[in-house]
Amino acid sequence: GVAQMERIDSFIRRKREIAALYREGLAGIPGVTFATERAGCTNVYWMVSVLIEPPYALSRDELIPALRARGIDSRPFFHPLDTLPPYLSTAPRPVALHLSRCGLNLPSSPALTDAQVAYVCQVMQELAV
Repeated sequence: GVAQMERIDSFIRRKREIAALYREGLAGIPGVTFATERAGCTNVYWMVSVLIEPPYALSRDELIPALRARGIDSRPFFHPLDTLPPYLSTAPRPVALHLSRCGLNLPSSPALTDAQVAYVCQVMQELAV
């Protein structure tokens, strides 16, 4: 862990570069939404996450295997904590449930090349129609 912390600035810099490439490469695709970076906050992009919603041609759950078939790994957002057995709740939580159903984490390793990110963007553009 200490060795990784010595390189943290370069990791964060690369993660932010990757997120910027995704933001640019996926801009204008209807139904793909990025979270905004709040003023005074710096996102380290542990994961590059987007929402996949209509009018995108596929649902998030259809998109994951379509990406996988093209050699791209992705993951759904986490389940809301209160949907897990130890924390079950019936309290209304429409935002958390919506994010859980539509959220997608794209490949975001600092080892990704710009060309690999461009490929993910290209595939997502092709699948959007």
